[in-house]
Amino acid sequence: MNFKKTISYMAAFAIMLMLSAASYGEMSDTNRAALEQLRTKMKSGAGTQPLKQPAPSYAVKSEKTQAPPPAKARARRSAAAQEIKALPQAPETALPAPATAPSTPPVPAAAPQSNFKTEVYSAPSAPSEPAVVSVKTPAPVLKAEDIVANIAKTDDCFDVVLDPGHGGRYEPARGYSGDHWDPFSKTFLLPYNFGASSSGIYEHEWTLHTAKKVEEILNLTRTDAGFIEFCKIVQKYADISSSKIKRVRINTHLTRRYSWEDDPEKNSPNVNKKYRLFDSPDSFSGGAKGKPSEKMYPGRISFINQLSPDLVVCLHNNSSPNRNVRGFSSVIVPHFDFFSNINGIITNGMGNVSPNDVKVNEPKYKKVASFITSVITRHEKIDVKTIISDTATYFTGFRAFTQKFIGLRYLMVTWRYNTSSLFTSFMLFFMRENSIYENYRRSGGPEGYGGDNFYSSEEIIRYVRAALWNDLKSSNANYAARTTPEEYAGEHASPFVSDWAIPLHVNAITSFIEIGYLSNAKDRKMLKEKQAVIAESIAVGIYSLLAGLKPVKLEGIESPRGAAIDFAKYGRDKNSNGYFNISCRPLAF
Repeated sequence: MNFKKTISYMAAFAIMLMLSAASYGEMSDTNRAALEQLRTKMKSGAGTQPLKQPAPSYAVKSEKTQAPPPAKARARRSAAAQEIKALPQAPETALPAPATAPSTPPVPAAAPQSNFKTEVYSAPSAPSEPAVVSVKTPAPVLKAEDIVANIAKTDDCFDVVLDPGHGGRYEPARGYSGDHWDPFSKTFLLPYNFGASSSGIYEHEWTLHTAKKVEEILNLTRTDAGFIEFCKIVQKYADISSSKIKRVRINTHLTRRYSWEDDPEKNSPNVNKKYRLFDSPDSFSGGAKGKPSEKMYPGRISFINQLSPDLVVCLHNNSSPNRNVRGFSSVIVPHFDFFSNINGIITNGMGNVSPNDVKVNEPKYKKVASFITSVITRHEKIDVKTIISDTATYFTGFRAFTQKFIGLRYLMVTWRYNTSSLFTSFMLFFMRENSIYENYRRSGGPEGYGGDNFYSSEEIIRYVRAALWNDLKSSNANYAARTTPEEYAGEHASPFVSDWAIPLHVNAITSFIEIGYLSNAKDRKMLKEKQAVIAESIAVGIYSLLAGLKPVKLEGIESPRGAAIDFAKYGRDKNSNGYFNISCRPLAF
Protein backbone atom coordinates (compact mmCIF):
# COMPACT_ATOMS: atom_id res chain seq x y z
CA MET A 1 0.00 0.00 0.00
CA ASN A 2 1.19 3.52 -0.73
CA PHE A 3 2.96 4.98 2.34
CA LYS A 4 1.11 8.30 2.14
CA LYS A 5 -2.26 6.57 1.95
CA THR A 6 -1.26 4.44 4.94
CA ILE A 7 -0.85 7.60 7.04
CA SER A 8 -4.34 8.76 6.04
CA TYR A 9 -5.85 5.40 6.87
CA MET A 10 -4.15 5.39 10.27
CA ALA A 11 -5.54 8.86 11.04
CA ALA A 12 -9.03 7.84 9.99
CA PHE A 13 -8.75 4.63 11.99
CA ALA A 14 -7.88 6.68 15.06
CA ILE A 15 -11.01 8.75 14.51
CA MET A 16 -13.12 5.59 14.14
CA LEU A 17 -11.75 4.26 17.43
CA MET A 18 -12.72 7.53 19.10
CA LEU A 19 -16.22 7.28 17.67
CA SER A 20 -16.66 3.68 18.78
CA ALA A 21 -15.38 4.41 22.27
CA ALA A 22 -17.63 7.44 22.62
CA SER A 23 -20.62 5.43 21.42
CA TYR A 24 -20.30 2.52 23.81
CA GLY A 25 -18.97 4.33 26.88
CA GLU A 26 -15.50 2.80 26.66
CA MET A 27 -13.53 6.02 27.03
CA SER A 28 -10.55 5.96 29.37
CA ASP A 29 -10.66 8.05 32.54
CA THR A 30 -8.03 10.35 31.04
CA ASN A 31 -10.10 10.98 27.93
CA ARG A 32 -13.25 11.49 29.99
CA ALA A 33 -11.45 14.14 32.04
CA ALA A 34 -10.21 15.82 28.85
CA LEU A 35 -13.74 15.84 27.45
CA GLU A 36 -15.16 17.41 30.61
CA GLN A 37 -12.45 20.07 30.46
CA LEU A 38 -13.33 20.80 26.84
CA ARG A 39 -17.00 21.08 27.72
CA THR A 40 -16.30 23.54 30.52
CA LYS A 41 -14.06 25.75 28.40
CA MET A 42 -16.36 25.70 25.39
CA LYS A 43 -19.33 26.95 27.42
CA SER A 44 -17.83 30.42 27.68
CA GLY A 45 -16.14 30.37 24.27
CA ALA A 46 -18.12 28.73 21.52
CA GLY A 47 -21.49 28.54 23.22
CA THR A 48 -21.97 24.99 22.04
CA GLN A 49 -23.95 22.31 23.82
CA PRO A 50 -22.58 19.26 25.65
CA LEU A 51 -21.60 16.46 23.33
CA LYS A 52 -24.15 13.77 22.55
CA GLN A 53 -22.68 10.32 22.21
CA PRO A 54 -21.63 9.89 18.57
CA ALA A 55 -22.73 6.82 16.68
CA PRO A 56 -20.38 3.86 16.15
CA SER A 57 -18.20 4.07 13.09
CA TYR A 58 -18.33 1.88 10.05
CA ALA A 59 -15.68 -0.77 9.73
CA VAL A 60 -15.43 -0.21 6.00
CA LYS A 61 -13.33 2.03 3.82
CA SER A 62 -15.58 3.69 1.32
CA GLU A 63 -16.07 6.03 -1.61
CA LYS A 64 -18.59 7.87 -3.67
CA THR A 65 -18.52 7.05 -7.37
CA GLN A 66 -16.99 9.93 -9.27
CA ALA A 67 -18.92 11.42 -12.14
CA PRO A 68 -17.06 11.29 -15.45
CA PRO A 69 -14.80 14.33 -15.83
CA PRO A 70 -15.92 17.11 -18.14
CA ALA A 71 -14.18 17.62 -21.43
CA LYS A 72 -11.00 19.61 -21.03
CA ALA A 73 -11.36 21.30 -24.40
CA ARG A 74 -14.11 23.87 -24.72
CA ALA A 75 -16.09 24.24 -27.91
CA ARG A 76 -16.59 27.97 -27.63
CA ARG A 77 -16.98 30.72 -25.08
CA SER A 78 -20.55 31.46 -24.11
CA ALA A 79 -22.18 34.85 -24.53
CA ALA A 80 -22.35 35.12 -20.75
CA ALA A 81 -18.56 35.08 -20.56
CA GLN A 82 -18.33 38.05 -22.89
CA GLU A 83 -20.82 39.95 -20.75
CA ILE A 84 -18.78 39.22 -17.65
CA LYS A 85 -15.78 40.95 -19.16
CA ALA A 86 -17.86 44.07 -19.70
CA LEU A 87 -18.68 44.34 -16.01
CA PRO A 88 -16.41 46.53 -13.86
CA GLN A 89 -13.97 44.35 -11.95
CA ALA A 90 -13.76 45.07 -8.25
CA PRO A 91 -10.21 44.84 -6.89
CA GLU A 92 -9.24 41.43 -5.54
CA THR A 93 -8.67 41.68 -1.81
CA ALA A 94 -7.63 39.23 0.83
CA LEU A 95 -10.30 38.99 3.52
CA PRO A 96 -12.41 42.14 3.96
CA ALA A 97 -13.15 42.96 7.57
CA PRO A 98 -16.72 42.07 8.46
CA ALA A 99 -19.05 45.00 8.89
CA THR A 100 -20.30 45.93 12.34
CA ALA A 101 -23.66 44.40 13.07
CA PRO A 102 -26.22 45.42 15.66
CA SER A 103 -25.77 44.07 19.14
CA THR A 104 -28.15 41.19 19.83
CA PRO A 105 -28.03 39.28 23.12
CA PRO A 106 -26.28 35.97 22.50
CA VAL A 107 -28.21 32.78 23.03
CA PRO A 108 -27.18 31.36 26.41
CA ALA A 109 -24.85 28.40 26.20
CA ALA A 110 -27.12 26.50 28.53
CA ALA A 111 -30.10 26.67 26.20
CA PRO A 112 -31.91 23.31 26.20
CA GLN A 113 -30.92 20.93 23.43
CA SER A 114 -33.58 20.64 20.77
CA ASN A 115 -35.16 17.23 20.53
CA PHE A 116 -34.73 15.64 17.10
CA LYS A 117 -38.04 13.80 17.22
CA THR A 118 -40.09 16.81 18.28
CA GLU A 119 -38.36 19.23 15.90
CA VAL A 120 -38.21 16.97 12.86
CA TYR A 121 -40.67 14.11 13.19
CA SER A 122 -43.47 16.25 14.64
CA ALA A 123 -42.76 19.38 12.63
CA PRO A 124 -45.39 20.36 10.06
CA SER A 125 -44.68 19.06 6.60
CA ALA A 126 -43.96 21.42 3.75
CA PRO A 127 -47.10 21.90 1.65
CA SER A 128 -47.30 19.36 -1.15
CA GLU A 129 -49.37 21.68 -3.32
CA PRO A 130 -48.65 25.41 -3.70
CA ALA A 131 -51.14 27.77 -2.16
CA VAL A 132 -52.99 29.62 -4.90
CA VAL A 133 -53.93 33.18 -4.03
CA SER A 134 -55.57 35.40 -6.60
CA VAL A 135 -54.54 39.02 -6.98
CA LYS A 136 -57.54 41.24 -7.60
CA THR A 137 -55.99 44.59 -6.79
CA PRO A 138 -52.24 44.91 -7.33
CA ALA A 139 -50.24 46.81 -4.73
CA PRO A 140 -49.78 50.47 -5.67
CA VAL A 141 -46.44 51.50 -7.14
CA LEU A 142 -44.90 54.11 -4.86
CA LYS A 143 -43.00 57.16 -6.02
CA ALA A 144 -39.62 58.03 -4.51
CA GLU A 145 -41.08 60.48 -1.99
CA ASP A 146 -43.65 57.92 -0.85
CA ILE A 147 -40.96 55.28 -0.50
CA VAL A 148 -38.94 57.59 1.76
CA ALA A 149 -41.96 58.09 3.99
CA ASN A 150 -42.47 54.34 4.24
CA ILE A 151 -38.91 53.40 5.24
CA ALA A 152 -38.43 52.20 8.81
CA LYS A 153 -34.90 53.14 9.82
CA THR A 154 -32.85 50.52 11.64
CA ASP A 155 -29.20 50.01 12.48
CA ASP A 156 -29.24 46.51 11.03
CA CYS A 157 -26.27 45.56 8.88
CA PHE A 158 -25.82 42.08 7.42
CA ASP A 159 -22.94 40.29 5.72
CA VAL A 160 -23.90 38.09 2.78
CA VAL A 161 -21.57 35.82 0.79
CA LEU A 162 -22.44 34.87 -2.78
CA ASP A 163 -20.73 31.67 -3.86
CA PRO A 164 -20.89 31.14 -7.64
CA GLY A 165 -20.14 27.46 -8.11
CA HIS A 166 -16.88 26.03 -9.44
CA GLY A 167 -14.60 28.35 -11.49
CA GLY A 168 -11.35 26.38 -11.67
CA ARG A 169 -10.02 24.20 -14.46
CA TYR A 170 -10.54 20.46 -14.44
CA GLU A 171 -7.77 18.57 -12.66
CA PRO A 172 -7.48 14.86 -11.86
CA ALA A 173 -6.65 13.83 -8.30
CA ARG A 174 -2.86 13.63 -7.96
CA GLY A 175 -0.18 14.77 -5.58
CA TYR A 176 -0.19 18.22 -7.14
CA SER A 177 -3.69 18.65 -8.61
CA GLY A 178 -7.33 18.18 -7.68
CA ASP A 179 -9.28 19.09 -4.52
CA HIS A 180 -9.65 17.72 -0.97
CA TRP A 181 -6.00 18.15 0.02
CA ASP A 182 -5.27 15.60 2.73
CA PRO A 183 -2.90 17.02 5.39
CA PHE A 184 -1.77 13.50 6.37
CA SER A 185 -0.93 11.89 3.04
CA LYS A 186 0.02 15.25 1.44
CA THR A 187 -1.97 14.59 -1.70
CA PHE A 188 -5.27 15.56 -3.33
CA LEU A 189 -7.95 12.93 -2.81
CA LEU A 190 -10.52 13.99 -5.44
CA PRO A 191 -10.49 15.64 -8.88
CA TYR A 192 -11.40 19.31 -9.15
CA ASN A 193 -15.08 19.58 -10.11
CA PHE A 194 -15.29 21.72 -13.25
CA GLY A 195 -19.09 21.97 -13.15
CA ALA A 196 -21.83 21.45 -15.72
CA SER A 197 -21.80 22.61 -19.34
CA SER A 198 -23.90 22.14 -22.46
CA SER A 199 -24.25 23.79 -25.87
CA GLY A 200 -21.78 26.55 -25.09
CA ILE A 201 -23.20 27.45 -21.66
CA TYR A 202 -20.94 26.81 -18.68
CA GLU A 203 -22.13 26.65 -15.11
CA HIS A 204 -19.10 28.46 -13.72
CA GLU A 205 -19.63 31.39 -16.11
CA TRP A 206 -23.40 31.72 -15.68
CA THR A 207 -23.24 31.58 -11.88
CA LEU A 208 -20.44 34.16 -11.72
CA HIS A 209 -22.23 36.58 -14.02
CA THR A 210 -25.46 36.16 -12.05
CA ALA A 211 -23.69 36.61 -8.70
CA LYS A 212 -22.19 39.89 -9.91
CA LYS A 213 -25.63 41.13 -10.92
CA VAL A 214 -27.02 40.18 -7.49
CA GLU A 215 -24.10 41.94 -5.80
CA GLU A 216 -24.72 45.09 -7.83
CA ILE A 217 -28.37 45.18 -6.69
CA LEU A 218 -27.61 44.46 -3.03
CA ASN A 219 -24.93 47.15 -2.98
CA LEU A 220 -27.70 49.72 -3.47
CA THR A 221 -28.59 49.19 0.19
CA ARG A 222 -25.28 50.69 1.32
CA THR A 223 -26.42 54.30 0.76
CA ASP A 224 -29.69 56.09 1.51
CA ALA A 225 -30.15 57.13 -2.12
CA GLY A 226 -29.33 53.63 -3.30
CA PHE A 227 -31.82 52.10 -0.89
CA ILE A 228 -34.63 54.09 -2.50
CA GLU A 229 -33.63 52.61 -5.86
CA PHE A 230 -33.51 49.19 -4.24
CA CYS A 231 -37.07 49.69 -2.95
CA LYS A 232 -38.22 50.43 -6.50
CA ILE A 233 -36.99 46.96 -7.43
CA VAL A 234 -38.50 45.35 -4.33
CA GLN A 235 -41.99 46.67 -5.04
CA LYS A 236 -42.11 44.55 -8.20
CA TYR A 237 -42.15 41.53 -5.90
CA ALA A 238 -43.67 42.74 -2.63
CA ASP A 239 -46.22 45.17 -1.23
CA ILE A 240 -44.28 47.97 0.47
CA SER A 241 -47.23 50.37 0.54
CA SER A 242 -49.24 48.79 3.36
CA SER A 243 -46.37 48.27 5.79
CA LYS A 244 -42.99 49.79 6.52
CA ILE A 245 -39.91 48.46 4.73
CA LYS A 246 -36.89 48.04 6.97
CA ARG A 247 -33.81 50.06 6.13
CA VAL A 248 -30.99 47.53 6.37
CA ARG A 249 -27.49 47.61 4.92
CA ILE A 250 -26.10 44.56 3.18
CA ASN A 251 -22.37 44.04 2.72
CA THR A 252 -21.94 41.57 -0.12
CA HIS A 253 -18.87 39.39 -0.72
CA LEU A 254 -18.10 37.02 -3.59
CA THR A 255 -16.00 33.89 -3.12
CA ARG A 256 -14.50 34.53 -6.56
CA ARG A 257 -14.51 37.29 -9.15
CA TYR A 258 -13.05 35.33 -12.04
CA SER A 259 -13.15 31.97 -13.67
CA TRP A 260 -9.70 30.52 -14.18
CA GLU A 261 -9.62 31.43 -17.90
CA ASP A 262 -10.16 35.11 -17.06
CA ASP A 263 -7.90 35.09 -14.02
CA PRO A 264 -4.84 37.38 -14.31
CA GLU A 265 -2.81 34.41 -13.01
CA LYS A 266 -4.39 31.85 -15.34
CA ASN A 267 -0.97 30.65 -16.52
CA SER A 268 0.11 29.80 -12.99
CA PRO A 269 0.42 26.01 -12.58
CA ASN A 270 -1.40 26.29 -9.23
CA VAL A 271 -4.15 28.70 -10.31
CA ASN A 272 -6.79 26.32 -8.92
CA LYS A 273 -5.79 27.15 -5.35
CA LYS A 274 -8.17 30.13 -5.64
CA TYR A 275 -11.12 27.95 -6.63
CA ARG A 276 -10.81 24.87 -4.43
CA LEU A 277 -13.31 24.14 -1.68
CA PHE A 278 -10.64 23.15 0.83
CA ASP A 279 -7.27 24.55 1.87
CA SER A 280 -4.33 23.49 -0.29
CA PRO A 281 -0.60 24.24 -0.63
CA ASP A 282 0.16 27.79 -1.68
CA SER A 283 2.79 26.55 -4.13
CA PHE A 284 4.86 23.58 -5.21
CA SER A 285 8.65 23.97 -5.22
CA GLY A 286 10.40 23.05 -8.42
CA GLY A 287 7.29 23.50 -10.56
CA ALA A 288 3.75 22.20 -10.49
CA LYS A 289 4.82 18.65 -9.66
CA GLY A 290 7.29 19.64 -6.95
CA LYS A 291 7.20 19.50 -3.17
CA PRO A 292 4.16 21.22 -1.59
CA SER A 293 4.83 24.33 0.46
CA GLU A 294 4.14 24.37 4.19
CA LYS A 295 2.14 27.56 3.67
CA MET A 296 -1.49 26.79 2.92
CA TYR A 297 -3.84 28.83 0.74
CA PRO A 298 -7.37 29.12 2.21
CA GLY A 299 -10.06 27.35 0.22
CA ARG A 300 -13.44 28.96 -0.30
CA ILE A 301 -14.86 27.32 2.84
CA SER A 302 -12.14 28.88 5.01
CA PHE A 303 -12.62 32.18 3.17
CA ILE A 304 -16.35 32.16 3.96
CA ASN A 305 -15.85 31.33 7.63
CA GLN A 306 -13.30 34.13 8.07
CA LEU A 307 -15.89 36.63 6.84
CA SER A 308 -18.32 35.53 9.59
CA PRO A 309 -21.34 36.06 7.32
CA ASP A 310 -24.98 35.90 8.31
CA LEU A 311 -26.09 34.29 5.05
CA VAL A 312 -24.30 32.32 2.33
CA VAL A 313 -26.00 31.82 -1.05
CA CYS A 314 -24.45 29.11 -3.24
CA LEU A 315 -25.49 29.38 -6.89
CA HIS A 316 -25.32 26.34 -9.17
CA ASN A 317 -26.80 24.90 -12.35
CA ASN A 318 -27.66 21.25 -12.72
CA SER A 319 -27.29 18.65 -15.46
CA SER A 320 -28.78 15.22 -16.16
CA PRO A 321 -28.38 12.41 -18.70
CA ASN A 322 -32.16 12.71 -19.11
CA ARG A 323 -32.52 15.87 -21.19
CA ASN A 324 -36.19 16.22 -20.25
CA VAL A 325 -35.41 16.90 -16.59
CA ARG A 326 -35.56 20.58 -15.63
CA GLY A 327 -36.43 22.95 -12.82
CA PHE A 328 -35.10 24.11 -9.44
CA SER A 329 -33.92 22.24 -6.34
CA SER A 330 -32.47 23.00 -2.94
CA VAL A 331 -29.36 21.25 -1.65
CA ILE A 332 -29.30 20.41 2.06
CA VAL A 333 -27.26 18.55 4.68
CA PRO A 334 -29.21 16.72 7.41
CA HIS A 335 -28.53 17.14 11.11
CA PHE A 336 -26.22 14.89 13.15
CA ASP A 337 -29.18 12.90 14.48
CA PHE A 338 -30.22 11.94 10.94
CA PHE A 339 -26.82 10.42 10.19
CA SER A 340 -26.63 8.86 13.65
CA ASN A 341 -29.99 7.12 13.25
CA ILE A 342 -29.02 5.67 9.86
CA ASN A 343 -25.67 4.56 11.24
CA GLY A 344 -27.47 2.84 14.10
CA ILE A 345 -29.83 1.00 11.75
CA ILE A 346 -27.01 -0.27 9.54
CA THR A 347 -24.59 -1.30 12.30
CA ASN A 348 -27.11 -2.69 14.80
CA GLY A 349 -26.46 -6.40 15.29
CA MET A 350 -23.90 -6.55 12.50
CA GLY A 351 -20.75 -6.98 14.58
CA ASN A 352 -17.84 -6.41 12.20
CA VAL A 353 -19.93 -6.82 9.04
CA SER A 354 -19.42 -3.83 6.76
CA PRO A 355 -22.28 -1.99 5.02
CA ASN A 356 -21.14 -3.22 1.61
CA ASP A 357 -22.08 -6.75 2.72
CA VAL A 358 -25.71 -5.70 3.22
CA LYS A 359 -27.84 -6.46 0.16
CA VAL A 360 -30.31 -3.95 -1.24
CA ASN A 361 -33.29 -6.20 -0.56
CA GLU A 362 -32.38 -6.89 3.05
CA PRO A 363 -34.47 -5.54 5.95
CA LYS A 364 -31.82 -3.01 7.02
CA TYR A 365 -32.09 -1.20 3.69
CA LYS A 366 -35.85 -1.13 4.05
CA LYS A 367 -35.49 0.25 7.57
CA VAL A 368 -33.22 3.02 6.30
CA ALA A 369 -35.70 3.85 3.53
CA SER A 370 -38.56 3.87 6.04
CA PHE A 371 -36.61 6.16 8.36
CA ILE A 372 -35.83 8.60 5.53
CA THR A 373 -39.46 8.83 4.45
CA SER A 374 -40.56 9.41 8.05
CA VAL A 375 -38.26 12.43 8.35
CA ILE A 376 -38.11 13.98 4.87
CA THR A 377 -41.43 14.71 3.22
CA ARG A 378 -40.11 15.17 -0.31
CA HIS A 379 -37.64 12.32 -0.65
CA GLU A 380 -37.83 11.48 -4.36
CA LYS A 381 -34.15 12.27 -5.01
CA ILE A 382 -32.79 10.26 -2.08
CA ASP A 383 -31.05 6.97 -2.85
CA VAL A 384 -30.62 4.59 0.11
CA LYS A 385 -27.14 3.41 -0.89
CA THR A 386 -25.95 7.00 -1.38
CA ILE A 387 -27.25 8.08 2.03
CA ILE A 388 -25.51 5.12 3.69
CA SER A 389 -22.29 6.09 1.92
CA ASP A 390 -22.74 9.73 2.98
CA THR A 391 -23.23 8.58 6.56
CA ALA A 392 -19.97 6.63 6.47
CA THR A 393 -18.15 9.68 5.10
CA TYR A 394 -19.67 11.97 7.72
CA PHE A 395 -18.29 9.87 10.56
CA THR A 396 -15.09 8.37 9.10
CA GLY A 397 -14.05 10.08 5.86
CA PHE A 398 -14.56 6.85 3.89
CA ARG A 399 -17.23 6.14 1.30
CA ALA A 400 -19.20 2.96 1.94
CA PHE A 401 -19.25 0.08 -0.58
CA THR A 402 -15.78 0.92 -1.97
CA GLN A 403 -12.27 1.54 -0.68
CA LYS A 404 -12.12 5.29 -1.36
CA PHE A 405 -10.97 7.70 1.35
CA ILE A 406 -12.10 11.30 0.65
CA GLY A 407 -10.74 12.77 3.85
CA LEU A 408 -11.70 14.03 7.28
CA ARG A 409 -13.01 17.25 5.83
CA TYR A 410 -13.24 19.25 9.04
CA LEU A 411 -9.43 18.92 9.18
CA MET A 412 -9.11 20.43 5.68
CA VAL A 413 -10.52 23.81 6.75
CA THR A 414 -8.99 26.68 8.72
CA TRP A 415 -11.48 27.22 11.52
CA ARG A 416 -12.07 26.79 15.23
CA TYR A 417 -12.61 23.05 15.02
CA ASN A 418 -9.27 22.18 13.40
CA THR A 419 -6.52 22.23 16.01
CA SER A 420 -3.06 20.72 16.35
CA SER A 421 -4.59 17.81 18.28
CA LEU A 422 -6.51 15.17 16.34
CA PHE A 423 -8.53 14.19 19.41
CA THR A 424 -9.38 17.79 20.32
CA SER A 425 -10.44 18.56 16.74
CA PHE A 426 -12.67 15.50 16.69
CA MET A 427 -14.32 16.43 19.99
CA LEU A 428 -14.79 20.09 19.01
CA PHE A 429 -16.33 19.25 15.64
CA PHE A 430 -18.85 16.79 17.03
CA MET A 431 -19.67 19.13 19.91
CA ARG A 432 -20.48 21.67 17.22
CA GLU A 433 -22.55 19.11 15.33
CA ASN A 434 -24.60 18.46 18.47
CA SER A 435 -25.09 22.13 19.33
CA ILE A 436 -28.47 23.83 19.38
CA TYR A 437 -27.26 26.08 16.54
CA GLU A 438 -26.69 23.23 14.09
CA ASN A 439 -30.15 22.01 15.07
CA TYR A 440 -31.53 25.42 14.08
CA ARG A 441 -29.59 25.38 10.81
CA ARG A 442 -30.29 21.82 9.68
CA SER A 443 -33.38 20.29 11.32
CA GLY A 444 -37.02 21.23 11.86
CA GLY A 445 -37.76 24.77 10.74
CA PRO A 446 -40.46 26.38 8.60
CA GLU A 447 -40.30 23.66 5.92
CA GLY A 448 -40.78 20.87 8.46
CA TYR A 449 -37.20 19.62 8.10
CA GLY A 450 -33.84 20.95 6.94
CA GLY A 451 -33.88 23.93 9.33
CA ASP A 452 -33.12 27.50 8.34
CA ASN A 453 -30.77 26.30 5.59
CA PHE A 454 -33.61 24.54 3.77
CA TYR A 455 -36.04 27.40 4.35
CA SER A 456 -33.61 29.97 2.93
CA SER A 457 -33.00 27.81 -0.16
CA GLU A 458 -36.69 27.14 -0.77
CA GLU A 459 -37.62 30.78 -0.21
CA ILE A 460 -35.17 32.08 -2.81
CA ILE A 461 -36.42 29.46 -5.28
CA ARG A 462 -40.00 30.62 -4.61
CA TYR A 463 -38.98 34.22 -5.32
CA VAL A 464 -37.22 33.23 -8.56
CA ARG A 465 -40.08 31.10 -9.90
CA ALA A 466 -42.69 33.72 -8.98
CA ALA A 467 -40.60 36.40 -10.71
CA LEU A 468 -40.26 34.34 -13.89
CA TRP A 469 -44.00 33.64 -13.96
CA ASN A 470 -44.89 37.29 -13.31
CA ASP A 471 -42.44 38.38 -16.02
CA LEU A 472 -44.14 36.06 -18.52
CA LYS A 473 -47.63 37.29 -17.58
CA SER A 474 -46.48 40.89 -18.01
CA SER A 475 -44.63 40.38 -21.30
CA ASN A 476 -46.74 37.69 -22.98
CA ALA A 477 -50.14 37.35 -21.31
CA ASN A 478 -51.57 35.28 -24.17
CA TYR A 479 -48.89 32.61 -23.84
CA ALA A 480 -49.13 32.69 -20.03
CA ALA A 481 -52.85 31.95 -20.30
CA ARG A 482 -52.11 28.81 -22.35
CA THR A 483 -49.32 27.38 -20.18
CA THR A 484 -48.43 26.69 -16.55
CA PRO A 485 -45.50 27.75 -14.35
CA GLU A 486 -44.15 24.19 -14.50
CA GLU A 487 -44.27 24.09 -18.30
CA TYR A 488 -42.66 27.51 -18.56
CA ALA A 489 -40.00 27.49 -15.83
CA GLY A 490 -39.77 23.87 -14.76
CA GLU A 491 -40.89 22.35 -11.50
CA HIS A 492 -39.89 23.22 -7.97
CA ALA A 493 -38.46 19.78 -7.30
CA SER A 494 -37.59 17.93 -4.12
CA PRO A 495 -34.22 18.68 -2.48
CA PHE A 496 -30.90 16.94 -2.94
CA VAL A 497 -29.90 15.53 0.47
CA SER A 498 -26.28 14.58 1.09
CA ASP A 499 -23.14 15.49 3.06
CA TRP A 500 -22.41 18.57 0.89
CA ALA A 501 -19.20 20.37 1.86
CA ILE A 502 -20.20 24.04 2.16
CA PRO A 503 -23.54 23.70 4.01
CA LEU A 504 -21.86 21.29 6.44
CA HIS A 505 -18.65 23.23 7.16
CA VAL A 506 -19.86 26.84 7.35
CA ASN A 507 -21.16 28.55 10.50
CA ALA A 508 -23.85 30.59 8.73
CA ILE A 509 -27.30 30.14 7.25
CA THR A 510 -26.52 28.50 3.91
CA SER A 511 -28.87 28.67 0.95
CA PHE A 512 -27.70 26.25 -1.75
CA ILE A 513 -29.79 26.23 -4.92
CA GLU A 514 -29.64 24.47 -8.28
CA ILE A 515 -31.11 26.82 -10.89
CA GLY A 516 -32.18 24.98 -14.01
CA TYR A 517 -30.60 22.14 -15.98
CA LEU A 518 -28.02 23.00 -18.62
CA SER A 519 -28.82 19.66 -20.23
CA ASN A 520 -32.37 20.87 -20.98
CA ALA A 521 -32.93 23.18 -23.97
CA LYS A 522 -35.83 25.09 -22.36
CA ASP A 523 -33.85 25.73 -19.20
CA ARG A 524 -30.82 26.89 -21.19
CA LYS A 525 -33.03 29.35 -23.07
CA MET A 526 -34.53 30.64 -19.82
CA LEU A 527 -31.13 31.00 -18.14
CA LYS A 528 -29.80 33.01 -21.08
CA GLU A 529 -32.81 35.23 -21.70
CA LYS A 530 -34.04 35.77 -18.14
CA GLN A 531 -30.78 36.06 -16.26
CA ALA A 532 -31.56 39.63 -15.16
CA VAL A 533 -34.96 38.59 -13.79
CA ILE A 534 -33.37 35.68 -11.91
CA ALA A 535 -30.63 37.87 -10.43
CA GLU A 536 -33.11 40.54 -9.36
CA SER A 537 -35.39 38.02 -7.66
CA ILE A 538 -32.45 36.39 -5.86
CA ALA A 539 -31.47 39.81 -4.49
CA VAL A 540 -35.02 40.49 -3.30
CA GLY A 541 -35.21 37.00 -1.79
CA ILE A 542 -32.00 37.64 0.14
CA TYR A 543 -33.39 40.91 1.51
CA SER A 544 -36.61 39.14 2.48
CA LEU A 545 -34.66 36.52 4.45
CA LEU A 546 -32.82 39.28 6.30
CA ALA A 547 -35.61 41.79 6.93
CA GLY A 548 -38.92 40.23 5.91
CA LEU A 549 -41.36 41.28 3.18
CA LYS A 550 -45.02 40.97 2.22
CA PRO A 551 -44.70 39.18 -1.14
CA VAL A 552 -47.15 39.79 -3.96
CA LYS A 553 -49.41 36.75 -4.35
CA LEU A 554 -49.72 35.33 -7.85
CA GLU A 555 -52.40 32.98 -9.07
CA GLY A 556 -51.26 29.51 -10.09
CA ILE A 557 -47.85 29.44 -8.42
CA GLU A 558 -46.53 29.04 -4.90
CA SER A 559 -45.66 32.44 -3.46
CA PRO A 560 -42.75 33.22 -1.13
CA ARG A 561 -43.64 33.32 2.54
CA GLY A 562 -41.80 36.56 3.24
CA ALA A 563 -40.77 35.67 6.80
CA ALA A 564 -37.32 36.78 7.91
CA ILE A 565 -34.95 34.33 9.56
CA ASP A 566 -34.70 34.71 13.33
CA PHE A 567 -31.01 35.59 13.52
CA ALA A 568 -31.21 36.52 17.21
CA LYS A 569 -31.39 32.87 18.25
CA TYR A 570 -27.87 32.38 16.88
CA GLY A 571 -26.49 35.07 19.22
CA ARG A 572 -25.85 37.31 16.24
CA ASP A 573 -23.31 39.88 17.43
CA LYS A 574 -19.99 40.52 15.72
CA ASN A 575 -18.48 41.71 19.02
CA SER A 576 -19.32 38.59 21.05
CA ASN A 577 -19.20 34.85 20.77
CA GLY A 578 -22.29 34.54 18.60
CA TYR A 579 -22.37 31.35 16.55
CA PHE A 580 -21.69 32.97 13.19
CA ASN A 581 -18.47 34.66 14.19
CA ILE A 582 -16.77 32.04 16.37
CA SER A 583 -15.73 29.69 13.58
CA CYS A 584 -12.84 31.91 12.47
CA ARG A 585 -11.53 32.36 16.02
CA PRO A 586 -9.01 29.89 17.44
CA LEU A 587 -9.62 28.53 20.91
CA ALA A 588 -7.91 30.47 23.69
CA PHE A 589 -6.61 27.46 25.58
